[in-house]
Amino acid sequence: MPQDRLPASDPHPLAVLPAQSVLVCRFTLPIKGPSMSKPTIVLTYARSLMALTVGQSLRPVAGKLIGVDSVEWTVLGFSKLCDDIRRVPDPNTAPEDYVEALIALSREWLDEGPVLIMPVFEDAPLLSRHRGRFPDGVI
Repeated sequence: MPQDRLPASDPHPLAVLPAQSVLVCRFTLPIKGPSMSKPTIVLTYARSLMALTVGQSLRPVAGKLIGVDSVEWTVLGFSKLCDDIRRVPDPNTAPEDYVEALIALSREWLDEGPVLIMPVFEDAPLLSRHRGRFPDGVI
């Protein structure tokens, strides 16, 4: 077996791709109603360079780009890419409050079109577990 491939016994669906492969994903956002407005995109963990990189990639398709984090000073907050920055509870110490804060923030922008919450770091499993609590129109 070539060294650049993962073992065939690996159940992951991408295991057959060479290790040097780059996977590009395209997605469409379901937009309800007659408006074809661009979504408001909420990036979590705004303090990181990861959020800045994601923001650079998503800015062209975003109506608004909002950064959220539990710290006051963030990389995304200093960027021209970001339309707004919000401080939310820490997902590690107050996960319930964090989810509630994101639900409340997403409701603010639903009148303008769909809201896409993009977890950038460790909060993806938390948000996935609480997906059903978000209003319709929040992806």
